[in-house]
Amino acid sequence: MELGLHFTELTCCEQTGRLVMSHEETMETAIAEYCPDMTRIVSVCGQLQIRERTALEGRVTANGTVRVTVLYTSEESAGLRSLTLPVPFSCTAEDETLASSQLLWATGRLLLAEAQAVTARKLYVRVLPEVTLTGYTRAQCRFCSGTEEDPALRVRRRDHDISLLDTAAERSFSVAQETPEVSPAPEDLLLYRLCPRLTSCRLVGSKLVLKGELALSALYRGQDQQLHTYETELPISQILDGADLPEEGELSGILCLTGGEVRVLRSDSGGGFSISAELRLLLRAYRTVRCSCVEDLYSIRRPVQLHQETVAVPVGRPCRSLREESIQHLNFGGSRPFFFITDTDCTPAAVTEEGGQTALRTTIHTRLLYLDEADAPAVTERTEEIVVPVQGPVVRQVAEFLIGDMQADQMRTVAAVELLDGEEQEKIPSLVLRRLLPEETLWDVAKQYRTDEELLRTVNHLEEGETPDKMLLILRVR
Repeated sequence: MELGLHFTELTCCEQTGRLVMSHEETMETAIAEYCPDMTRIVSVCGQLQIRERTALEGRVTANGTVRVTVLYTSEESAGLRSLTLPVPFSCTAEDETLASSQLLWATGRLLLAEAQAVTARKLYVRVLPEVTLTGYTRAQCRFCSGTEEDPALRVRRRDHDISLLDTAAERSFSVAQETPEVSPAPEDLLLYRLCPRLTSCRLVGSKLVLKGELALSALYRGQDQQLHTYETELPISQILDGADLPEEGELSGILCLTGGEVRVLRSDSGGGFSISAELRLLLRAYRTVRCSCVEDLYSIRRPVQLHQETVAVPVGRPCRSLREESIQHLNFGGSRPFFFITDTDCTPAAVTEEGGQTALRTTIHTRLLYLDEADAPAVTERTEEIVVPVQGPVVRQVAEFLIGDMQADQMRTVAAVELLDGEEQEKIPSLVLRRLLPEETLWDVAKQYRTDEELLRTVNHLEEGETPDKMLLILRVR
C-alpha cells in the first residue's frame, strides 16, 4: 500500500547559463567634409552600446554599436580635433540553453578600438567588442512536506531557510539632463564618457522608484581655444511600473547604458552640456522562505519501501557592492600637467588569498591624454592594481565589484513510500544492547529496530542532542 504524501512546490527564477563572445568588426569610411584633413592620430577611444539581444533556433545574438572617437591633429587647423563615428557590430554563438531562456541580459566591454589614416580623407577602423550574455528562466522544484495521518509513522524533518531569486525582469527608460554653466565655456566637445550607476530601488505600491547617478567625463575646447576637462555626476530619478514584482523581499538592480549623446549648450552668459541617455535596468527580486522537508521516515509497525531523491533548489542572494579606489601616480616632473582619462577598463575580477583571507583583485588599464612640454597632445598608458595612495599628481578611479551568489542547494527529500505487509516486526529482538557505530545516530538505530527515538533517550537517560558513548539499551515499542 502506498503511503499518501504531501508535496510543496517552490517556483522561482534561476540563472540558466553564461556565455562570453566577441567578434571583430572593421570599416573604411571617408572623413566628413566639415572636418579638416587628418595629419596625425593621437588617440582612439570607444564606448560599447549593446542594443538588442535575440534568441532563435538555438542561437543567441547581441547587436549594438561601438561609438568610436578619433582624436587627431591637422595641418589645416591648430589644436586637437575629433571625429566620432558609429561602428555597428553583431556577435552570434550557438547555445541551446541560453536560447531557451526567458530573459537574456547582456553586458560588455571593448577589448580593442584602433584607427589608421589610409589617406588624409579616409579612415580605417577596427573594433573588438566582448559581450557577456546571462540567461534567466522560471524554475520549479518539489519536495515532501508531510504525510497522511498514521500514529505508527516516525518522520524526520529538516528546516531550510532558502534565499530565492523570485523574479528577474528588465526595464528600459531614457533620461535627459543639462549641466550647470561650465567655466570656461565650451566651444567644441572633443570626447566624452557616460557611466550610469544605480544607488537605490524600492517598490512603492505598484510603482518602482529608482535613484542613481549618471557620471559625465568630458574633454572639450573652450572659447579661449584651450583644452579643458569637466566631470560631474547628475542625479537619476525614475518611477517605473512594478506591478509584476513581488511586494515582499529585497530588490537589486544593475544599470547599463544602451545609447547616449552629449551636446554643447551655448548661451549669452556662457555654456554647458545637454545629456541624453538610454538606459536598461536588470531588476532582481529576492525572497527568503522557510521549508520543512521530510527527508526520512519509517513505521514502527510495518516494513516500508522508501524512495528518496535529492532536489536541486536554485539559491540566489542579492549582489553586494564593494567599491575600492585606485590611485595611480603620475610622474611628469615639474608642475602638475594637463591630462584627461580617455579610456579605462578593468579585467574580470579574480579571487585570491591575501594573508589567509579571501580578496578580490582586478587590473585597471588606463589611457591618458596629456600635453607635453611643447603643448602637443600625447597619450600614455598605465596598468595598475588597486594600490595605497601616494603623494604627488595622481589619477583617482573607483573599481566596483558586484558579488553575486547563484548556486543550487541540495535538498534530500522523500519521494515515495510503500507500506509492506508482513510480520517482520516479530523477527526483531525485543531487547538489544550495543554501541553506536561511527557516524550512526539515534535516528538510524531507531529506524533499524523500528522503535522510537524518544524512547531510546528516555531509557538511556540522554538529553536532546546528546550522543551516547557507552552501551545503548534498545527497546521495542509495544
